[in-house]
Amino acid sequence: ILYSGKLTQHPKRIVDTFNVIADYLRMDESATFTIIGDGPEKPEILSRIEREASPRIRYAGLIESEFMLDEIQRCNVFILLSEFEGLPIALMEAMGAGLVPIVFDIRSGIPELVTNRVEGFVVNDRKQSVIESLQFLKSNPLEFERMSNISRLKILDGYSEGQVVRMWLNLFNDLRTRKDEH
Repeated sequence: ILYSGKLTQHPKRIVDTFNVIADYLRMDESATFTIIGDGPEKPEILSRIEREASPRIRYAGLIESEFMLDEIQRCNVFILLSEFEGLPIALMEAMGAGLVPIVFDIRSGIPELVTNRVEGFVVNDRKQSVIESLQFLKSNPLEFERMSNISRLKILDGYSEGQVVRMWLNLFNDLRTRKDEH
């Protein structure tokens, strides 16, 4: 399980994220949790990692961009329980690598990327539904594989460099055509 982002309670809800994943790790002895990022809640997160005393929880700190893909590919699930987001790049990177996202149900950013039970899970709470989603993925490897593939293809088809360049070119052409018409 991977979290990558700013270590803040508001708006990222990192303490809540840590707590629910720590609870899940007590139920699933094969799961691991990697935290990437920095921010004002870093001392609290490091203290909680120390209290948990689990080698299955790892704080990786800030990762240079050239090593980020290696970190992402060590995981299977990406978790993002923020109060609000724009279009989360960390989520897109994780999905592009085939991680199955578990995200909190918010109005912006998330619905463009994740449809519940298609690319991953959209949850309405930061506790029970997260645990149920993780248990479902563990118990249903074929569903996990399906969501992973759809998640990866969603990013490759809709947000790859080539696709984004085409979208910008189409926008510029549309604007030029409108200007020429007036």
